[in-house]
Amino acid sequence: MLQERMEEAQLTMVTEVNEHHQPHPFRIGDSLFLETRLLPVGYANVNSAANDSANSRKFQHPYTSLFTILKSAGKNAFFLDILAHWRLYPVFNVARLKLSRVDRTCDRPPLLPLCSTANVEHDIESI
Repeated sequence: MLQERMEEAQLTMVTEVNEHHQPHPFRIGDSLFLETRLLPVGYANVNSAANDSANSRKFQHPYTSLFTILKSAGKNAFFLDILAHWRLYPVFNVARLKLSRVDRTCDRPPLLPLCSTANVEHDIESI
């Protein structure tokens, strides 16, 4: 009786959790940002000064610079090409990754120069 109720409760929990799961958009070779919330404070700090006010999570960037996915480490984790001096294990869960929306594969045409209206004169009749 107790075993049946436990199995029923587990099945209910699993189905409830799986309703909200969505497949992640990450592929090997993608450029992405890494969330800094769980990284040590000095790894992604705005200011590299040694004083205590600079080493604060309050002023830390929410995401680090771009990294590339090297290979998969399971269903929801990837190996990243993190910096060697960070001394972290390079496997991160997809919940801590943010896909870069910049497409670096295509060449973009240069932007057109802005038109200047500095030399245009206007006749004003009255103020």
